[in-house]
Amino acid sequence: MAPTKTPLISHKCPTDPPVKKKRRRGKKSPESQRKHTQKWVEQGIKSNTIIETVHRPPNDVVGTKKSGERIREITEEIFPSYHTLPTYAVPDNAAVQFDTTPKSDKQQNEIIGHWDRLTTLSPTHFLASKDGNRSAIPAYHFGVWQRTAPRALLTRESREQGPETIKALDALAECIKNISLKLAQIMKEDMPNMYARGVACHQYVHSIPHLAKQLKDRPAMDLGPAAFAFAIKEGSSEIAHVDFTDDYSFPNFVVPLGPFTGAEFNCPQLGYRIPIHGGQVLASKARLVIHFSSPHTGRRIAITLFTDSVLLKRAQEKGFI
Repeated sequence: MAPTKTPLISHKCPTDPPVKKKRRRGKKSPESQRKHTQKWVEQGIKSNTIIETVHRPPNDVVGTKKSGERIREITEEIFPSYHTLPTYAVPDNAAVQFDTTPKSDKQQNEIIGHWDRLTTLSPTHFLASKDGNRSAIPAYHFGVWQRTAPRALLTRESREQGPETIKALDALAECIKNISLKLAQIMKEDMPNMYARGVACHQYVHSIPHLAKQLKDRPAMDLGPAAFAFAIKEGSSEIAHVDFTDDYSFPNFVVPLGPFTGAEFNCPQLGYRIPIHGGQVLASKARLVIHFSSPHTGRRIAITLFTDSVLLKRAQEKGFI
């Protein structure tokens, strides 16, 4: 694999001017809410983004058997003190994450409310047994992928639910879609080559008739070019692992929500752990980087937006990339 830079994105806005609150009466109309959300998505990021770059990408797991046990063996062999990594040293006004997503309590609580409504309906898990290599707590996987099927389609957990569950799921997915579209603006500015691949893959997805119809019927599942699916669960992934379903050269985005403390992103290959708080985002090439979360206290909802490697590979084979 040709050497590439592996960026970790960071963003903090300590110098942003205070926003004056406008007085208004009553609730916004649906059209006004749509315009407000669209404006928020299109704002992208501020100019004070910090990029943390590794000039030699970690290659400890490249070509390794897709085995969680093998990843843990590699971690123990190469990084025996990985459980006691130092916290990433950053200035007081910066952190290795960015605040362009639902950082306000109101925005976070809206998403958490949709998640709570969904979980009260007990949606069916189809992939719970496959999460054991990263956590004792299984995640749901929603959106588009081609990992476990001969053709790209909505995940089984997106499709095979009852009508009320699908309605609640789509309300949650609509909020996460807005995050994903915001992240696309970040990719466009800071990761232009990856953004171009995402756009081409998005075109491939919409060229598939059955999938284009599924996304037309359920537009909340069309997350845009930054990510094509998302995993969501309560808690964190406490076991050292890599994300085998991801592409080596495409990032995923971790978005935790809730009033928790701890759950730092531990990365033995980089030699430190990265604080990440509710409503912030951390981007990494999770197929290359061995990672796990520190223990945490408080309630934490973990959202991971990702693109599976088979989807990108098929887009390339079809001439879209």
